[in-house]
Amino acid sequence: MNVLTLPLRMSVITIALVLSSSLHANTQEASVESLIENIETHFPDFLGDAENYMEQALELAPDNPKVNYYCGMIYGLRASEGFMAEEHGQANDRALHDLLAAL
Repeated sequence: MNVLTLPLRMSVITIALVLSSSLHANTQEASVESLIENIETHFPDFLGDAENYMEQALELAPDNPKVNYYCGMIYGLRASEGFMAEEHGQANDRALHDLLAAL
C-alpha cells in the first residue's frame, strides 16, 4: 500500500518544484553577476570582449539595470566610433579633393 496520500504527494511535488525553480534562479543570477564582472573588467579597453559578455548577460537578464547600463555605454561608444570614422573619412575626402584641385 502506498504510504503517501494524494494531497501529501502533491505537496511534496510542489515543494520540489519550488526548490528547483529557486535554485535555477539563483544559478542564473550568479551567471549574470559573473558576466557583469567580466564586462566591468574589459570595459572600455577591450570593447569587443565587453560587448560579447554584455550580449550574453542581456539574453539572460534583459531587465537587469546594470546590464542595461553597460548596453547603453557600449553601444554608445560603438556609435561614436562610427561617427568618428565617418568624420575622418570626410576629412580625407576633402584633403584629396583639395589636392586634386591644385593639380
